[in-house]
Amino acid sequence: MARPTHCRLSLRESTPSRGFTLIELLVVVVVIGALVMLLLPAVQQAREMARKTQCENNLGQLIIAVNHYEATHGVYPPGTIDATGPVLNARLGYHHNWIVQSLPFLELHNEWAAVDKDQNIYHARNGAIRAHNLRMLLCPSEPAGAPMTSYSACHHDTESSIDAQDNGVFFLNSRLRYRDIKDGTSCTIFLGEKIIDTWDMEWCSGTRGSLRNTGSTINKLTERNGGLTGGVPGSPYDGTVVPPALGFDPLGVPGLESGKPAAEPSSTIQGIKSPQVGTGQPVVASLGSPSFVGGFGSAHHGGAVFALGDGSIRYLNQTIDAAVYQQLGHRTDGKLPPSF
Repeated sequence: MARPTHCRLSLRESTPSRGFTLIELLVVVVVIGALVMLLLPAVQQAREMARKTQCENNLGQLIIAVNHYEATHGVYPPGTIDATGPVLNARLGYHHNWIVQSLPFLELHNEWAAVDKDQNIYHARNGAIRAHNLRMLLCPSEPAGAPMTSYSACHHDTESSIDAQDNGVFFLNSRLRYRDIKDGTSCTIFLGEKIIDTWDMEWCSGTRGSLRNTGSTINKLTERNGGLTGGVPGSPYDGTVVPPALGFDPLGVPGLESGKPAAEPSSTIQGIKSPQVGTGQPVVASLGSPSFVGGFGSAHHGGAVFALGDGSIRYLNQTIDAAVYQQLGHRTDGKLPPSF
């Protein structure tokens, strides 16, 4: 006689299952949390290194373009173009800058063709190019979105307004040749990073947004203290007048038709008169003044990336000696090359 099937019990059926206790579950969660906390800084550091590498690549492309410009035209691109100086941080002037001149050498031919060279960079006909974003001009560590640039050319070795007699390589109507860099291109800062602040204008504007100096330490200016309220941005001046004495070479090499700067414009910027031209005295300004330019800096920790004239890319620590740093911003100081 067969046994009834309901009497057959397996070992598995007779042994009750056991899950995690609350204490065991909490221990597992704590261990996983600790591992995540240990790994997170390493992941963030790896991401920052990747962003820094991309930033170095951007500056590498820009310095190659600048040197190709010199090889083609015999001079480096002008820092900014205008009939008068010093250059104010305002929409007052022609202000086509070194980036605009370098567009063909960055393989950005459509952007170059979109620039109306007969009008200043603030004219309505140049509105489309002003609003055009170039990702290669933005450091990956900077918030993207606005048509700005994270990279500036060096116009001077001390804090001073942008003028025609500056000691850097890119300044007002500059036309320097390779042999004019008497300190050697390997010891002269050409380009570097800067923090984008609320005073900056578009990437194509030859003002402090695309020109800086080595007169202040790296990272002295930040987004908080670099952009002050009031002042130039939003000035009622529409910038539709082309400087009458300024001619423009279609090949990209600027020249002044008369050979002399035009008379200083009588325009004022919210009550601030343009500095006198031809006095021979540098205009030293503080934060909040339209004459203030400022120095280099970056969103990277502890320093910024720079491009020297020989094409080398260097990361300079913000603790670099101030005298050495200024020396690197001077193209012809005649001193022995510094160690940096």
